[in-house]
Amino acid sequence: MRCPDGNGLSARGRAEREGVRRQAAGWFAEGVSVPEIAWRLRVLQTAVHGWRQRWRSGGEDGWHRRGRAGRGAGGRRGALAVGPGQRLWRMGGVPSQA
Repeated sequence: MRCPDGNGLSARGRAEREGVRRQAAGWFAEGVSVPEIAWRLRVLQTAVHGWRQRWRSGGEDGWHRRGRAGRGAGGRRGALAVGPGQRLWRMGGVPSQA
C-alpha cells in the first residue's frame, strides 16, 4: 500500500531519497546497468527497475507516484447491476439469487 506521508520518512529522509533517485537518473542517462546502479546505491534491483521505468516515461519529473494502483474510487470494476429475480452466475457455476 502506498502511503501519502512518504512511508513515514521525515522531510530530511524524503529529500535524501530524492537525491538517491536523481543520482540514479544520471546513471540511467549514461547507460549504466540496473544491477550496477543497485550495487552503487545499495538498494534492491527491483527498486531501480521501477525508478528507471518511471524515468523513461516521465524523465526526472516522473518520479512522483500517480496515486494508488488497483481499484479506483468508483468501487468494484466490472460489477454487474442485478435486479430482482435475475440470476448472477458465480465463477464456480452456482447461481445466486439477487
